[in-house]
Amino acid sequence: MIQKQEISKFSTNILKKPWLLTFIGVLAIGHVGIMAFKKNVLAICVFFAITFILSFFTDFWVVILCISMVISGCFHFKINEGFQSEVKDQSQIANPEEWAKTKLQLLDQITALQNNIDAIKDEHYQAITQKDAVIKAKDVEISANKDKLDESKKIFNNIKNITRR
Repeated sequence: MIQKQEISKFSTNILKKPWLLTFIGVLAIGHVGIMAFKKNVLAICVFFAITFILSFFTDFWVVILCISMVISGCFHFKINEGFQSEVKDQSQIANPEEWAKTKLQLLDQITALQNNIDAIKDEHYQAITQKDAVIKAKDVEISANKDKLDESKKIFNNIKNITRR
């Protein structure tokens, strides 16, 4: 008959099984071996650092090794499988003429981008100049209206003075 156990005792019993620890240990050694084969020293250092730090928090080596493999695997993926630069280094290009052509293409792209930026700036300054012209025209119109208002006040005051007498 199967005895019912609490979940904490059940998980503790599973995590302490020697065959599970052996299996996870072999996977961890293989993981470190793959990283060493690919000369990924950072991921190996992260694996051992995480293992060392986690050993203070838990006694279950299955958990420690699994977490260490996952985190170091993330570092390994970030370095090896991440975005690769489209531009090759001079050391990767065998032909110096090809490298010179690549440089010229990049300089042409930079020049084209700079020209686009200059055109956008010119359009922006033109728009600002047009808006400034509209504002000046409105200012002239406002000052003309103020002059008319002042003349109207003078005429009104004259009429007012004439009618008082």
